[in-house]
This record gives sequence, structure tokens and C-alpha cells, in this order.
Amino acid sequence: LTGFVMGMDASDIEERFARALAKKKISFSFREHFFAPTRTTAGAIEVDFLVNTGGTVYPVFIDGMFSHKTSAQKTNDKIKDAIFDNAGMSYGFNPSQRIPGDELETQDAADEVVKEMF
Repeated sequence: LTGFVMGMDASDIEERFARALAKKKISFSFREHFFAPTRTTAGAIEVDFLVNTGGTVYPVFIDGMFSHKTSAQKTNDKIKDAIFDNAGMSYGFNPSQRIPGDELETQDAADEVVKEMF
């Protein structure tokens, strides 16, 4: 693994997911932010992947165990999902999906997740 996706820093699970998408020739963008001018501005929501297949856009969040394990973090994720999904309808996005990082521990596992999703 290189630690990068599209020239940006990426975790191992993000990189495996990106490689699985690329292997299937599925178009995607990485780390798109919405609702603020920069991803670090208050109110911004960063989507790990916007996957475009057959003209349909699927926002995908990859949930590593470190930053998505406590009940407070999980509650924050649910709030973020509700806000994003409500606004995402105006973009024509499908509801966001979350993938637990433990489902992407190997490249074969990531390939299987992508196969099942798309």
C-alpha cells in the first residue's frame, strides 16, 4: 500500500476500497467536502468516496475503528448522515452508506465488498 488515493493521504482501508473500485473500473472521487468552502471549515462534511456507477452517485463513508467506535462518535456519524442525506437529495445522490473498516482488512475482502455493493 502507498498511503495515498488520488494523490491525497489515505488510510489502508480507504486505499483498499479505492483499489477495489478501480479494479472494477468504477468511477469515483475521493474526499469531497460539502456545505463549507474547505473541508476543515465548521459545518463541512467530508465524504470519503463519491462512487458513480451507471449515472447513480453513492456517497460512501469508510469507518475506521479508531474514530468511529464510541457511542458519541457513532451518534455524531448518524447526525452527519442525516444532514448529508437530506441535502444530498438535491444533488441527486443515493443515501449515504457506511462501511466498517474491519470489512476492508484485506484486498480480497475489499474486492468482495465492492462486488456486493455495485
